[in-house]
Amino acid sequence: MDEDRLSELPDSLILSILSLLATREVVRTTILSKRWKNRWTTVPCLHFRLPFSRGLWVESSKFVSGALAQWKGANILDFTLFLSADNRLIPSTDIDSWLLFAIEKQVEKLTFGFAAKLHGAFFLPQSLYSCSSITKLSLHNCSFKIERNVQWNNLKSLKLVTWDGSRLLSGDAMNQILVGAPRLRKLILRSFEFTENFNFRSNSLLILQIIECNLKAEAELRIWAPNLSSLVISGLVCGGCLLYVPSLITATLSFKDLSGEFGEIDREDMPPLEMFHQVFRSIRHVEYVSLEYWSIQFLVEMKENDMLVQFPNAEFLKLEFYSYRVTDILAVLGMFPKLEMLIVRQYDYMYESVASEMASLSPSLLHLETVEIYIHDEEFSISPLVEYVLENADVLEEMVLQPYRGRDDQESFILDLKKLLGMRRSSPYAKVIVNEK
Repeated sequence: MDEDRLSELPDSLILSILSLLATREVVRTTILSKRWKNRWTTVPCLHFRLPFSRGLWVESSKFVSGALAQWKGANILDFTLFLSADNRLIPSTDIDSWLLFAIEKQVEKLTFGFAAKLHGAFFLPQSLYSCSSITKLSLHNCSFKIERNVQWNNLKSLKLVTWDGSRLLSGDAMNQILVGAPRLRKLILRSFEFTENFNFRSNSLLILQIIECNLKAEAELRIWAPNLSSLVISGLVCGGCLLYVPSLITATLSFKDLSGEFGEIDREDMPPLEMFHQVFRSIRHVEYVSLEYWSIQFLVEMKENDMLVQFPNAEFLKLEFYSYRVTDILAVLGMFPKLEMLIVRQYDYMYESVASEMASLSPSLLHLETVEIYIHDEEFSISPLVEYVLENADVLEEMVLQPYRGRDDQESFILDLKKLLGMRRSSPYAKVIVNEK
């Protein structure tokens, strides 16, 4: 029982385990034995998360400074400094010194930022822009003022996040970053507000995610990335959008009101339909497509205005929407002639359509093998979409229906299931599974 099996592990394994813990927890291992007294000082990963409490801030600040003063490692592989405290309590000189320590130790992965809205801006130290050792960088609620050339020669992944849509990043700063990061593969921007033109021009970029961002009417978003394979654009788009993405494989387009209330966007405030038509034409060669909210509406309007876009290579389609007519959804399905997998997330009822309207559309479902329909509305019913797919998908193998759990009327639910069992199925191998959540 007195055997110290933990200490018998190889040093490399012990360091790997300790690298996953918060530095405060790692330091506490000094009480285990004399052999562990200084082991923490060589752990190559340092993770500090400072609390919001005013009373704990001073103690936490002293702990960070003390831990860095005692650390004896050669280089830092991973450095996390996340501050939940009111930034008016935090001397910027302390923060700069902590970041400078990581930079001098040739940090490879750096996560830094604030978990709360700042009182005023926090500008990153200029020395960070010349830290060529960084391969992965994640910054939260920081402002950018670049006074020298960016030298992120080994940077492969960059994530920039704000909490309140603040304009902390200019189009010029974005250009400087992309020029100074010639090996950048993945770029994520979340919750930014674009009030000027932004050019995402990069030959190395493979993944680009512009999430929950607000593109103002006076701004234009231009993406020139010939090797890009995955693209996500979500948020409110009121300005222009130009894409050159010939190698794109996966695309997610979610044009919506950032307040979260579907339908509150004034259609007249958005760009003309021709702009969205140009966007969809730029991605028509993709294989995996995810469309949400207004993206579906734009495709329907394009069809009605003889601006039809086809996706001849797409094998996967995900649709996420509130209330829609079944005929609108069928019109969208008609744009994907080689579809093999369809996922539908429905947050409200689906309008009924007469048989003649549905028959006039007749989208091809010759390749459809798998369908998943998640119904988040409390009123579960077998929609005409389910019936149409069962009757027309000749090679359908599996349909999974997952209704919202929370209804009191189990009797009507059972009647719907009986109706489902009695529906005609075009494919003799079609299996229908109902998973009630």
